[in-house]
Amino acid sequence: MKYAIISGGGGLKTHLQHIEDQKFIERIKIDVRNGIIQEFRWEMTWRERPSLAKRYHLIPHVCPMAELQKKDGGAPTLKQFNGLLLLDVKPVVGQAAQDEVKRRAMALPSTQAAFVGASGQSVKLLVKVARKNGVLPQTESEVNRLYEQAHDELLPVYQALLNPYAIVPDCRGAMHAFLMPFDPTPMVNDSAMPFVVGEKYRQTDVYDHEVSEMYQRVVMYAVEAAMEDTGRKSDAPWDEDFVVRVVVRLRDKQMPREDAFGQMERQMWMLGKEFSKDRLRVIVDSVYDGKEDELANGASGKSGRGVGESLMNVVIKTLEERYQFRLNIFMGYTEYRSNKSQNSRWEPVDDRVMNELAIQMNQVNPKIWLNDVKMYINSTRIPSYNVVEDYMYSLRGKWDGIDRIGQLAKTVPTDTPKWPEWFHKWFLAMVAQWLQLDRKFGNSIVPLLISQQGYHKSTFCRSLLPPELVKWGYKDNMSVAEERPVYQAMAQRLLINLDEFNRISPKKQEGFLKFIITMPKVSVKRPYARIEEEMPRMASFIATTNQVDVLADPTGSRRFVGIYINGDIDTDSPINYDQLYAQALYELEEADPKKRISYYFNEAETKEVIQHNRQFQIRSDALSVFYDYFDVAANESEGVWMSANQILEEIKDCSVSVRKNAPSLNKFARELRGMPDLKQKQKRDNVYYLVKKLG
Repeated sequence: MKYAIISGGGGLKTHLQHIEDQKFIERIKIDVRNGIIQEFRWEMTWRERPSLAKRYHLIPHVCPMAELQKKDGGAPTLKQFNGLLLLDVKPVVGQAAQDEVKRRAMALPSTQAAFVGASGQSVKLLVKVARKNGVLPQTESEVNRLYEQAHDELLPVYQALLNPYAIVPDCRGAMHAFLMPFDPTPMVNDSAMPFVVGEKYRQTDVYDHEVSEMYQRVVMYAVEAAMEDTGRKSDAPWDEDFVVRVVVRLRDKQMPREDAFGQMERQMWMLGKEFSKDRLRVIVDSVYDGKEDELANGASGKSGRGVGESLMNVVIKTLEERYQFRLNIFMGYTEYRSNKSQNSRWEPVDDRVMNELAIQMNQVNPKIWLNDVKMYINSTRIPSYNVVEDYMYSLRGKWDGIDRIGQLAKTVPTDTPKWPEWFHKWFLAMVAQWLQLDRKFGNSIVPLLISQQGYHKSTFCRSLLPPELVKWGYKDNMSVAEERPVYQAMAQRLLINLDEFNRISPKKQEGFLKFIITMPKVSVKRPYARIEEEMPRMASFIATTNQVDVLADPTGSRRFVGIYINGDIDTDSPINYDQLYAQALYELEEADPKKRISYYFNEAETKEVIQHNRQFQIRSDALSVFYDYFDVAANESEGVWMSANQILEEIKDCSVSVRKNAPSLNKFARELRGMPDLKQKQKRDNVYYLVKKLG
């Protein structure tokens, strides 16, 4: 890993070089150039601005977060992100305080280095960060986005550990360079583990796991300090006084209340201590409320909260300390999760959970009952949460201009030249459905992937949704035999895969399935609701099958886009989901009508799709035999006008199988009308078709 060193007067005079991270650590142990850093530190005790120091311009700047490059004499630009975050702790004055901050920071597994800054009044921390997939971004916009996320998530963790020293918020990005530091005793962890960065409500399981590990180290520090204060040995049993001392230290280090409770509960379980969970809750609440003196000899069995304040204030304050709540507008119910970092899954607040919350609140104050809790949980104080909008609108303006949708379409090997264009339309229509850009019509396009087994069709379908949405937004193996579950899925899912499409009967295809594909709204009864309500349709459809002749609609199956796949779909190459969906959002919000890409088929394109789908049509015996004796005539000079009845009777005379299993005249006529290239005309009370007799 190389750090960028910048020196010179700026602009064209700027000199850029790079130094290995190990050499950088050796470099900062020495104050070169006749004690220039010591002189700078002395001047900083009375100067107002660093740049006023006499030899300030001779001190180089360093950027450990990235390798930089300089082209055509311009300013340095990003070349490669090193996966490091800078945290600046200041003021930290005096060697003892600086050593203490460095020691605490190095206790966290993500800290790669800690050293004193050039001013001698700060400690700089280099923290290793990474994304969930382990791949570091390299474009400047993506790097800065990851850097900002990492800063926002790590700042409260390090701040809790380093209190009372303050970490100065840094919004200058990964290309920020600071003055070359000087520290004879820097601390380094060459085997630092990256902190996995997520976003709000994104990758929360990974993020919370990392935070929990860090808090465990904070607890270990608090336990060691409490042992030093009391002279207690490590194998001595824990009594209540000792537990209180540890919790007081966690509070003083600004560890969140619920994490203090969760970490202490975990520590006591691991050490096999005989201690009541309810009693631990009383201790934590009392300490965090500043009432630890009232805990002497276990005199209080209750936390004593709520004395002198309204019961509802107690409910709100306590529940918000212990849990996070949100109203999931997709599912129509309130979800919760514990504020303890090791418990991060969102779960619905059902009757059992509601009763548990009421029990906990009654233990806090006996005057609080179930209705008090329900009043808060079912109020507008609980924020609404739309996971799709949260994800999509975070990508606005982030597209880098590369056609990711087209690249994704090309991972499907097919001889259908129109596939990338058709897939692009369907993909935009799917996203438009999520964002409710057209409330009058539903996404009525359904890609139908056709191939033999083992070509990864289902894997491809599942990979279309990003990790943030796929766990709950994707639905496969759904039966259309019962209507209610289908309506429910259309309102609460984002993508429904009609896997093994050939199992759907022709009757269902022509009736129920054709009807629901075009619906913009559905009437459903939400979980835990008492009445049905009209909800916007969210889901789009995609389908897979191993059979070629699967489309039953005699009018041409215009809702489906059959694609025959002739090889393995590439599902191993990573998908840049942020860029994929940033492109979709950009194209849907394109203001210029000339540049805007349509996400629905026009009349000409629909006819083209119908013509294309003929190869996948289920043909009756009569229609199959039709092509043995007739063909479509291009003009009247080579053909003759015949009614459906006349054509069917001639086929019966020529085919024994048709004669025995003759279709109804109406069905046969619909099949003829579904042939887009077959000319038709109305004559009196009948329809005639221009056909050419063979042989």
